[in-house]
Amino acid sequence: MTILSEMQSTVDGWVTRFVDGDVEGATDMYTSDGAIYSPYAAAAVGTEAVREVHQGWMDAGETNKKLVVLEAQADGDLGYNVVKYSGDYPQDDGGMVTETGFSVNIMKRQPDGQWKFHISSLNSETPPLAG
Repeated sequence: MTILSEMQSTVDGWVTRFVDGDVEGATDMYTSDGAIYSPYAAAAVGTEAVREVHQGWMDAGETNKKLVVLEAQADGDLGYNVVKYSGDYPQDDGGMVTETGFSVNIMKRQPDGQWKFHISSLNSETPPLAG
């Protein structure tokens, strides 16, 4: 298995948990001192803050979530990936807005061989989401 396919598998696991509304499962895919830096919420550092960000994202009602790993590398137990993301968000007027962007993720391999997100930095390609 290539590092790209390993990282895609990890990302796919996160997407499955997210789409299923499994906030605990999505949060567990981050290290205990993990962080999310995002244009969609305040910086989230640590398990509780990462959980709150995930819950907020899930509560926003996003559909058609897609994440594709474009690049990935690793050296030992430390790696990174670059992901293209997209999703559709319902708007107050009944319409939908498609949000797209890229994320850069620092990953840490765990003792069981699985990768976890350590730091995620999201970069939007679209204007801020309307309420």
